[in-house]
Amino acid sequence: MRYFRLSLHSPCSLHCFFSLRVRQRNSPLYGRMRHFKGVRKVLVINTFPNPASRRLFEDEFVKALKDRRVDAVVSYNVMPDPVVDDKEAIAGQANSVGADSVLINRPIGATTHENTAIYGVTYGDLYVNTQTNFYDMKLNRVVLSTTAETVIPQGESYPSHIQSYVIDLVNKLSQAGLF
Repeated sequence: MRYFRLSLHSPCSLHCFFSLRVRQRNSPLYGRMRHFKGVRKVLVINTFPNPASRRLFEDEFVKALKDRRVDAVVSYNVMPDPVVDDKEAIAGQANSVGADSVLINRPIGATTHENTAIYGVTYGDLYVNTQTNFYDMKLNRVVLSTTAETVIPQGESYPSHIQSYVIDLVNKLSQAGLF
């Protein structure tokens, strides 16, 4: 199995770095990735512990997908807080809303980097790392996985960056041929 990494450094104030891995084998999976226009409906799941951030992320992602004419539905209407990380439960919820694909975004870590500005003032930017997996329910496997690191300047909140993060991520997934 070979992994290809595609990178995007966003020029927006978000300062995102996306590293995208697409699985490729000499199998139907690669052909399906290249021609993955068969997505009918996507169940969007965000596993951030803050319910407000979860809802905001899912709403923005569904809006961005619908802007690309991909039907999508939020999970918070069918899955309570906190999100259950059980494959069978997620598959059941996807089936109940008629989704043939599931997108799961989860935090994988955060660090603070201290910086010193002019005149010796020290400040700390927060680096939030997330992973997004796109599952094909028919193949019963992950067809795409991506990680992103988002720099959040001191004094700003993560929710204020969600919309631009989602737009950048959807653009990157689209460039990879997902939809």
